Amino acid sequence: MKLLQTFISTALCLSTAISANAYDISVNVTSKQYQHITGFGAAALGDLMCPIQDSTIIAKLYGASSPVGLNIMRIEISPNLVGDVVTPWDTPYDWHGYINAVKCAKRRGAIIFGTPWSPPAAYKTNNSASGQDDAGVGGKLRTDRYRNFFPWLNFFCSYMKSNGAAVDIVAIQNEPDWKVSYSGCLYTPSEMHALVRDYGDRLTGAKLMGGESFWYNPAYTDSLLNDSNTCKYISYIGGHFYGSGVKSAPLAAATAMAHGVEAWETEHFVDPRNDDSMGDKKVFDSPIWSEQIMFAKEVNEAMTGNLSAYVYWYMRANHAFIGDGKAVASGSGNEDMKITKRGYVMSHFTKNVTGSTRLGATISASSVMETSAYIKGDSLIIMVINSNSTSTTLNVAFNLPYVVKSCTRTLTTESLTCDKQNLEILEPTRTPKFPLAPSSINTYVFAIDWNATGISRSSVIADPVYTDVYTIEGVKIRSKVSPDKATEGLHKGIYIINGKKVII
Repeated sequence: MKLLQTFISTALCLSTAISANAYDISVNVTSKQYQHITGFGAAALGDLMCPIQDSTIIAKLYGASSPVGLNIMRIEISPNLVGDVVTPWDTPYDWHGYINAVKCAKRRGAIIFGTPWSPPAAYKTNNSASGQDDAGVGGKLRTDRYRNFFPWLNFFCSYMKSNGAAVDIVAIQNEPDWKVSYSGCLYTPSEMHALVRDYGDRLTGAKLMGGESFWYNPAYTDSLLNDSNTCKYISYIGGHFYGSGVKSAPLAAATAMAHGVEAWETEHFVDPRNDDSMGDKKVFDSPIWSEQIMFAKEVNEAMTGNLSAYVYWYMRANHAFIGDGKAVASGSGNEDMKITKRGYVMSHFTKNVTGSTRLGATISASSVMETSAYIKGDSLIIMVINSNSTSTTLNVAFNLPYVVKSCTRTLTTESLTCDKQNLEILEPTRTPKFPLAPSSINTYVFAIDWNATGISRSSVIADPVYTDVYTIEGVKIRSKVSPDKATEGLHKGIYIINGKKVII
């Protein structure tokens, strides 16, 4: 089998030899820097939203040394009032159901954020954790309970921390714009704004994430970020890629970047055949290769849309990163406890892009290919996703902002999985060229030759300069905002920026 794989790998142009008759695809990279990439993750959930409790699963998925390399974990904050009590949401759905997964992930360097699907029933207009009653009337957070909401989240954070499972970030609400029959709660953008404006100072247990709209509706993030009275409480915004989320997210991210706030994609799954019309067999089949390409493109588009993190839905499922072993057709690849092909596709991003800063990049064949570029330390990282399955011989010709002296490529195709190759660069260059396999996911990691480039490393990869903005009374209203955006949208008045008074 190993010999066969080696043969196939060679056939798919592992050689650095360039065909003179091949069609060149050009990738142009600029030195312009965009967002910092915090990382990638998934929800610690399996079927029926049951918390993942098996530490073996977490060990396979989390940490730089794991096969998949995730570093963000999302958990549900169940609607309990006082920790672990006998309720319809009892074990393992109570808060303690996530403790083991969180502890394991934290040991592997993970960021943990919790999201309520619903506040406690006693806080809601329908007196139920369900998103709507039998008549279809949606439940909302009662206005007289706004004052209790953040103290409730503080209690959750305290409970988790006391059990060795500290949570770093808490969100306001999962999909506040989507009325559901299961656990849920509705907010309009103005209602969420009022909650944060009047009571955001009561959250002390973790950093706050706003939004998490079903389709990344910018109204939910803009209402929080464009008001200095609420922006000061927001450290992150989140949203989902259902509906038109992939297209809407960059609009929200643009507002977030202007205020020095990270924008995250916090839930989606890519499984277009998970549909009753396709029959039960298809529901549990692992994604076919074209769907893996589709997934890689979605993650890539999250990055090019200025998002700092991409968090998948279930971590254990046929369409996720580790198999659940459900009954499927022979050869589906959905083996229980085995890393799936999608998990290895995700590792292209987790292993290389986490902790980097995105650069500008374009590709000539944009109708069938995508690209993105990043800088991290002495490495220039370039993703090339080729959805064209034709066997036409192709070369990818790079035009780079820095001189590079060596290159390693990770290649994944339908038949190859994360195959690492050293690609020969005979002498330092800004314009390397390599063969490109059909229907493939490619991660090129170039070593930058700073001396040959003629610029200092520190001038290129130094941390971006950010500033905080204070009112004249000393109240921080903006955190880590770029200097050119520091005064954008502020009301008339006197502010302190970089220790100096600024009059608007």
